Amino acid sequence: MRRLFDYKASITTVRVLTLEVCLILASLAVFAHAQSWNRMDSGVTHDLNDVWGSSASDVFAVGMTWRGDRYEGTVMHYDGAAWSSMPGFAGGSSLYGVWGSSGSDVFAVGDLGTILHYDGQNWSRMDSGTTHNLRDVWGTAGNDVFAVGGTYHWTGHPGYYHSAILHYDGVTWKQVFERGATGGGSPVAVWGSSGRDVFVVGMEGTILHYDGTDWGQITTQARWLFGVWGSSSSDVFAVGDRILHNDGVVWSEMPRLDENTYLHAVWASDGGEVFAVGDAGTILHFDGVAWRPMNSGSTHRLSSVWGSAGGDVFAVGDYGTILHYGGPPWSQMDSGTTRQLYDVWGSAGSDVFAVGGGYRKDGTILHYDGTGWSQMASFENVALHGVWGSSGNDVFAVGDQGAIFHYNGETWTRMESSVTHDLYDVWGSSGNDVFAVGGTYHWIGPGQPVYYESVILHCDGVVWRQVWTQATGPGVPNTVWGSSSRDVFVVGTEGMILHYDGAAWRWMTTSSYFLRGVWGSSSSDVFAVGDRILHYDGAIWTEMAVGYPCRYGVWGSGARDVLMVGTEGMILHYNGVVWSQMSSSPNATLRSVWGSWGGDVFAVGEAGTILHYFVSDCPPQASVASGPGSVAAGQSYSISWTDTSPENVYLVEEATNDRFARAQSWVVNGTSRSFVHADAGTYYYRVLARVRCSGAETDSPWSNVAQTEIRPAGTLVLRDNRFTVAVNWRTAEGSSGEGVAVGVSGDSGYFWFFGPENVEVFVKLLDGRAVNGYFWFFYGALTNIQYTLIVTDTQTGNVRTYYNLQGVQAGGHDIYAFPGSTSSYSLFPDSLEGLPHLGGPAFYAQDRFSIEVSWTTPGGASGSGTAMPLTSDSGYFWFFDGSNVELVVKMVDGRGVNSHFWFFYGSLTDIQFTITVTDTTTGATRSYHGQQGVQQSGYDLNAF
Repeated sequence: MRRLFDYKASITTVRVLTLEVCLILASLAVFAHAQSWNRMDSGVTHDLNDVWGSSASDVFAVGMTWRGDRYEGTVMHYDGAAWSSMPGFAGGSSLYGVWGSSGSDVFAVGDLGTILHYDGQNWSRMDSGTTHNLRDVWGTAGNDVFAVGGTYHWTGHPGYYHSAILHYDGVTWKQVFERGATGGGSPVAVWGSSGRDVFVVGMEGTILHYDGTDWGQITTQARWLFGVWGSSSSDVFAVGDRILHNDGVVWSEMPRLDENTYLHAVWASDGGEVFAVGDAGTILHFDGVAWRPMNSGSTHRLSSVWGSAGGDVFAVGDYGTILHYGGPPWSQMDSGTTRQLYDVWGSAGSDVFAVGGGYRKDGTILHYDGTGWSQMASFENVALHGVWGSSGNDVFAVGDQGAIFHYNGETWTRMESSVTHDLYDVWGSSGNDVFAVGGTYHWIGPGQPVYYESVILHCDGVVWRQVWTQATGPGVPNTVWGSSSRDVFVVGTEGMILHYDGAAWRWMTTSSYFLRGVWGSSSSDVFAVGDRILHYDGAIWTEMAVGYPCRYGVWGSGARDVLMVGTEGMILHYNGVVWSQMSSSPNATLRSVWGSWGGDVFAVGEAGTILHYFVSDCPPQASVASGPGSVAAGQSYSISWTDTSPENVYLVEEATNDRFARAQSWVVNGTSRSFVHADAGTYYYRVLARVRCSGAETDSPWSNVAQTEIRPAGTLVLRDNRFTVAVNWRTAEGSSGEGVAVGVSGDSGYFWFFGPENVEVFVKLLDGRAVNGYFWFFYGALTNIQYTLIVTDTQTGNVRTYYNLQGVQAGGHDIYAFPGSTSSYSLFPDSLEGLPHLGGPAFYAQDRFSIEVSWTTPGGASGSGTAMPLTSDSGYFWFFDGSNVELVVKMVDGRGVNSHFWFFYGSLTDIQFTITVTDTTTGATRSYHGQQGVQQSGYDLNAF
């Protein structure tokens, strides 16, 4: 939790605050890639006394500010990007404690009985019923909250403390403990493992314990105790002028590093990470064995500490100090070489390739197997500059004099490039769509202009061919990356940026002099780095303000997690809002960066340097998106996904093109999201898992892409979007309208007229070209309302219309509906061998009636229909293929009209069938038959 109790300020005069100007490299909590403790920009110089949050992106800090003649309270909020003063908070007494049950149920306490409550929108004052100065607040839930404090009475030497503990039951605050001039110190901090196991510590070394019934006092050797926190009821820490630990039975003193430094707060993560903070920027960390100091980078008193996890911790203190701890640093790996390393790529965290070469052009390829680095291959007279693969068994390395090497999982072999240009990078969308880029620098002589000869090569999996060249223009390509085979970026010297759209290469204008790295999370989120950092949003390139020179490589796991490396060991991290510096050692120039995900990243550079950033506990798993292939406009549908990551937080993107340019995105707590679109068109979806590992939030790779076709309202689209079907209806009373279409398969669908539970007309379009050269259309009615079906062949423009009379329930078929070229499609199999058997044997309607179907083909094959429910009233059966609907049934409760249930069936086949309907309540059965060679529909208004 925290704890500042300024016992000095309660006795001495009020201090005058001074403004401290801070140089800040923000290390934001949304992604705690940073190591050690980093100063955050609080925007204030107030003393901050306590910190608490509901998550890493929803953190509250409270304190006090001097208004010339008095202190007033202040509340700060962190949204994952920046700290800001909270609007709607109108000063008042100094605040010392903050805690909440959620981000919309937060309590803050302070002087003169001040208790404030935040409901997610506004802060409001609560009636505490006391005028004691309240120093801390904690609870188990929004209706089980404790606040502690007291008043110091000066009556000569010595004075005495008047102590109080308040409890909130969700309605009112009540005093549950009070102690007057009988001795003991005033409470300063409170924490518990549950509502029946609460600890309160304070002045004079006081420790009070609540067991759910009574408050008991424990005597310690401490003089001052300012903070208490634990990971469980048998692992509790109290800090002040000493460090005490409770193992569930007794309190014992732990060895201290500095007997003269007071600790003001302690906090422990669920994973057992314990942090204590105090005077002069002191931060101690308990690793389970001993307390060890951490470098805070501050000399100000730290008053409170809290974290969302052991690798994501905030500390606050005097003069607006806010520090953030973001987890482990980069570590250096033994590469086994001192040669320059220029590029790194891998298929997984245990299958990583690094390439480079020495000054004598002795090329090298290193491999990491998850345990250590070893040399795979070396080549004379050629340095290697780029490496990429479609898999661990299909890897390309490129280098000097047109050198291209390929690895097939066993050996490296040289490929014929047909050029002598130096090649600097390689990338592809697949093993048969690979690009290599490079060029040659020509210096004619003193006083003569230089020029570049540039080249881009493409490999189709077999042969490399030159697809772009420039003999005398500015710039040489340095690196290549793309979001797809139709969206490729090449950057280089003289600010070169080329873009390939699948048809042609075109120049893009920039203000840069040289660019050495390019990477993006999508076609509308691309970063190019060099003498500048440029960002492309799908429309234009803009410069990002970052004051660091000479950047060589860029890579990210997602739009909120981008890493950039450069000279003197520079590693910068971008969290979607700002760039912040990460510390690395040694200070060697880093040339390239790549990771298997955001918690497993490699950086390589000069003198064989390889750095590794690794978070071990939970690498995320990629999600898999799925959804309907086609729905009607205005109809709600869902995109769903599965994932094995430990936290169910996902980023969902929707776009109108498969490059996800100008995509919309949503953060979802679940495994599905619903969409509704009024306009026809094609929408694309992808999902990534957002997980927390060792306190660091990171993203999985993007899932596969799901695609949904939105049809015009009232229209079915069948047979690979070739045929459309619409229906108009009219009742006997003269009401009319359009049917609402619902797709069932690529061949079939149905329409409802008055409500989605009531299926009225089912249609099917089969490819019968192998039989008679035509597409065949079938329709079956579960209604006797007049309707007209309009079927259109969008390829030829041919239209067919089918009409049903008022008062007649009839279906039909047309095996000469639309002509077409021949096909090998088989309509009716002569045997059941190899046919799928999915679904169930029966459909249950109205939660009462079991409906089963048996069938026989003209060739003598027979079997049972597979039942597929549509609504609670209706369903359909398929015989041979799940996409080929044969029979539709519906049971309607007509007891309000004639005291019977009504049964309807509509045939989309002329195969012989028998429908058996059983009333599971009474045991009564009914049978309905369809003759061989006849498409037969019917109804029974006295069925049961």
